[in-house]
Parts: sequence; C-alpha cells; structure tokens
Amino acid sequence: MVWDDKTEVKKGNIGEAIIKIELENEGYVVYSAITDSPHKIDYFAHKGKSKDVIAVEIKTKKRMCTSDETGFDEYDYIHYKEVQKKHNMTVYIYFVDDFEECIYYQTLEKLGEGRLLKNNNIRVWELEKMDFIRELSDVELLKLRAYPSDDDKYDYSNTTQFFGKDVKIYRAEEQKQKDIKEKMLDLVRNLNK
Repeated sequence: MVWDDKTEVKKGNIGEAIIKIELENEGYVVYSAITDSPHKIDYFAHKGKSKDVIAVEIKTKKRMCTSDETGFDEYDYIHYKEVQKKHNMTVYIYFVDDFEECIYYQTLEKLGEGRLLKNNNIRVWELEKMDFIRELSDVELLKLRAYPSDDDKYDYSNTTQFFGKDVKIYRAEEQKQKDIKEKMLDLVRNLNK
C-alpha cells in the first residue's frame, strides 16, 4: 500500500494542514517534508527577525478515554528529545483532537517527562499541562471524522471533555493574554537592539 493511501496518514494530513494554517496565521514561515514516506518531524518553522527555527510535530488523535491525558509512542518521544538536544531547537507538539473538538499544544520542554505506560510503550501527559488554542470548526471535524482511527476502538461514552465550553473560553482568553504579553516583550527586545 502506498504511504499516502493509509487511513491514518490521510487523517494525519488533515491535522497537519490545520496546524500549518495556524502557524502561518501566527507569522511563521513553515517548511514541510517533501518525501511521500514516514518522516520524523512534520514541520520546521521560523518567524521574526531572529529567525529561530522550531520543530513542529502534529498528533491527530483523540486523548485517552480513561484519564485526562494524551500522549504518543515512546520511540517518537526519544527522537524529539534528541532533536531538541542535538540542534538546540524548541520542539512543539500539537494535538488535533476530534474527541475534545479542539487544538491544544505544548513544547516538549514544558511537558517534561510525563509518565510511561509500559504495557503499550506510550508516553503520556495530563491535559492540564497543555495550552488550548481553539475549537475545531464543524468542517474540520467532519473531515477528521471521515477517517476512522485506532482511537475509535475505545469507549468514550463515559468520558467528559476536559476542554469543555467554559474551559475553552477561559483557556482561549488566557492564551490571548499570554500572546499579548509575548508580543509586548518582543517589541521591548526589538527596541533595545
């Protein structure tokens, strides 16, 4: 089977496209892999005068159904840590989550080590460590849900959304305040140069 024909790749491509637009809206110039095969980092991006490059990995998946956590393969975690260390580069992990119906993220550094689920070799973190970005649109959700995933085999009927409506409003406002503060700091830094 051709790589791009796999269901999980098609769903992942939708998540990557969503995050690419988010990054570009934040002023990033985004670079992606040009090979049609598995790749270790989804995007590299830079913005501003400093042109500091960041690594971006997108996980298009539902959070866990049994706890307020999400995660990914330990092998990937080790790779991202190596990229961060070897290239002195910030690694951003974005989650496009069609159960939570939103996008959230965190830097690998701020996530810390989390905990390892040894029975399936998955590294997980509490959702409260994540920064909420925004809700997914109805169109985005329809596109994502058109492709089944391994997450669909789990029972989410007793799972409550962590990023419920009130939390989403609060976290969006909190993020907006962080963004304003960061922009102000950038302005001060640029004036001092």
